[in-house]
Amino acid sequence: MYNKGEKTFYNQTSLVAKCDQGLIKSSTKILCIVPKGTDPLDNKLVTFNFQTGKKDTVYSSPNLLGSINLIDSTIYIGEYNLISKKSYITVDGKTTEVPTQVDIVYLIKDKVYYATLKRSEQKQESKFYEISKISNKPLIQLSGKGEILLAQ
Repeated sequence: MYNKGEKTFYNQTSLVAKCDQGLIKSSTKILCIVPKGTDPLDNKLVTFNFQTGKKDTVYSSPNLLGSINLIDSTIYIGEYNLISKKSYITVDGKTTEVPTQVDIVYLIKDKVYYATLKRSEQKQESKFYEISKISNKPLIQLSGKGEILLAQ
């Protein structure tokens, strides 16, 4: 998957829109964060079936969608509200406020984490949080600060 100009391509097939972020969901579908209209800060998550050309909205929010990942059939979406300056994570359609921006969601040893990367201009250090579920709602717990390991 790659961007060329204002379009995203999978192999040689155009997805008709430009994905800000995307990942391959299956042998026929790709998940992409795309603008809802002309404002790139007002976006949504769609699925493209690159064999049929069909595009369906998977998730839309008043927040800016910043990151996505698919782990064990569960979609994780990092969100940021530009007005309130609050961060959120959506797991299987359930949105929870989180203490820091969700830059990346990843899996290590059967545990799911999200990381916030260091930002010098905001004097923010790197942090990572474990994501678990209690009563079908995401529970976020700080796991560490400083260096973020993406594999062990």
